Amino acid sequence: MTTTTAKKSTTRSNHNNTSSTMMYYFAGAIIILVLAVLFSSNNSWSSLEYRFIPRFIDPYPSFEIEKVGLISPPDETDPLLIDVEHVLKDYVAPEDGFLLDDDNNNNNNNNNIWIWSMGNGDLLKVDMNTMAGVTFAHTGEKHIDCGEFHMEPRCGRPLGMLKLSTDEDRSRYQRYLNNVNDETPLCLVADAYKGLLLVSTKGTIVTLLTDVADQKLFFANAIVQAQDGTIYLSDSSSRWRRNEVLIELLESQPTGRVISYNPTTGISNVIVDKLPFPNGLALRNDDQSLLIALTTRHQIVQVDLTMKSGGSKKKEVELFAALPGLPDNIHVTYVEEWKKSVLWVGTATKSSAITHLLNWYPMLRKLLATLPRNILMKCFKRYGLLLALDAETGKILHAYQDPTGTTSYIAGIHFDEKYAYIGSWLNSFIARIPKEKMFSVQVQ
Repeated sequence: MTTTTAKKSTTRSNHNNTSSTMMYYFAGAIIILVLAVLFSSNNSWSSLEYRFIPRFIDPYPSFEIEKVGLISPPDETDPLLIDVEHVLKDYVAPEDGFLLDDDNNNNNNNNNIWIWSMGNGDLLKVDMNTMAGVTFAHTGEKHIDCGEFHMEPRCGRPLGMLKLSTDEDRSRYQRYLNNVNDETPLCLVADAYKGLLLVSTKGTIVTLLTDVADQKLFFANAIVQAQDGTIYLSDSSSRWRRNEVLIELLESQPTGRVISYNPTTGISNVIVDKLPFPNGLALRNDDQSLLIALTTRHQIVQVDLTMKSGGSKKKEVELFAALPGLPDNIHVTYVEEWKKSVLWVGTATKSSAITHLLNWYPMLRKLLATLPRNILMKCFKRYGLLLALDAETGKILHAYQDPTGTTSYIAGIHFDEKYAYIGSWLNSFIARIPKEKMFSVQVQ
């Protein structure tokens, strides 16, 4: 009698599990169909960015991230809503930039010349007073359709940039330009496809690093430099390239790494690996700690660079800040008005019920990955979010919000004497806000 009851119980359990699985697949299929119907009217299948090929992913198992709340609704006087101006329009995704020194400019009377990394492979030299831009260098091949997703591997996609500010910085790289007359090192560029590049004052490009630990740099992303000249570089994925970034977000496998590079010896090492989409980098505490933005985990983690590791042992990471959005680039500046060192965090979008749902259901992510990009983008709401964190504690000081999505897909922020400039990995403009407006908000 007991055996029969057990068999019935097992049969019923198996039936329930099967039914649950069938309902799960059915629910996923319905969601996919609904998404397709909702968005196909606004996104013609014939107008896809390039020929549609379904992507089949191996999604990371279910995981949970800490939910961090934001003030809702956002303050209607938020500078990101009312004081923002879109400049340098109709260019392809100006993302990262730096202000040239006067001695790098042809006209010393105009000290607001910048170099910006662009989505079509260009490094664009821009007079930020007049918004006149001219191509300074190009990281890959030149084609008429550079800027299209499918052309990125050929045209290049410069992401993070690092200006070589001092004579000591430049001297470390001069030997790479010994065969080039009258040129000096200007900056380093992390190109998602070409690796770590050195750019001279005349736009000459020299490749410094393409492989580390017998593994190709597959998605070179952000760069930061320590005071001793050591370079830290994020390699965001070993599975998906930058033009498949949405697929990388859905798969969420921890295949990224952070690399150290010594420009004097040319030696590179992996300092930490098995990271889920390592993105922006920042140093703190006199280079004792390295902060790493983990996009798919909505976190910033910290690596202690003072800890000595024996052999091939990698360093450990610990949580520095949980975030209410998907972080991109991060930068530390001192804000005199707030009397604080601030960690600025650009976010691709705000965390939402959809992103949390996707984290819980890998099969749903697997199904979504088969959709065309223009439909898949609808899963990631256009929402402008720029975070100011206390660089010592990770506490959110202020969240600049634009729920209209007018200034969304924020990559990071840079400053000159008058303005804050907000770059993007997708927008065709730079957002500009007067610094006095940025810092007039009340911080927590």
